[in-house]
Amino acid sequence: MPHRKTELLGFLPKNGKVMVYAGPMSIVGKTPMESKEAMDGLEKDIEKTLSFLGMDSRNLNVLGFSAGTYPAFYFANKYRAKKFVAISPGGRMGEGMFKSEIAQECRRWAEKLGFSPESFDEILKDYNQENNLKKLPMNQIQIFGGWFDRYVRNGDTRKLVKKIKNVGKNPVFKNYLMLDHISLIMWLGFKNRLGLDPYQLKRQPKTERFWNRLKKAGQ
Repeated sequence: MPHRKTELLGFLPKNGKVMVYAGPMSIVGKTPMESKEAMDGLEKDIEKTLSFLGMDSRNLNVLGFSAGTYPAFYFANKYRAKKFVAISPGGRMGEGMFKSEIAQECRRWAEKLGFSPESFDEILKDYNQENNLKKLPMNQIQIFGGWFDRYVRNGDTRKLVKKIKNVGKNPVFKNYLMLDHISLIMWLGFKNRLGLDPYQLKRQPKTERFWNRLKKAGQ
């Protein structure tokens, strides 16, 4: 999503130092090699940017939206993010692309070149979400979904939440019954502009507050 649109929708967090990467658009590519090249390039860019800004990779919050959740899961897992927010995440990249209404051109190209969802995902297995879960934060994970999302199947979002729980994490999953792909991000942007802290960046989750109280009581 172009940066101008993210500013217009207003869903980017407002507190702290915010680093925005609005591309490349070929994250979901016509071939898995194209997607892998885009992800590899993105990884190099992120590392250079972190070094240039002098940012500690161990002190990051990571947020991803839609196709941007693929690199978001990867980097949140790699850098052991303090907090992770995924808006409209879905299944594996090939699996999701072959289902999504918005990626049908990429699907047609992939099929012409002889790729199936399975062969697409085999090449990209290192970047798919299910292989980037173990180092995510235990309690600081938020997943947002829209029940009527036609770009990212809501069923795939729910399956992903189960996979996150199966590796011992405690995600907070907010699945909005009346929202789709676009109205979900607009709703989060509306709440963010009002200062309602939709990603709970200004307050600790109940579980973390509970353990912190226990620690203080034992001191």
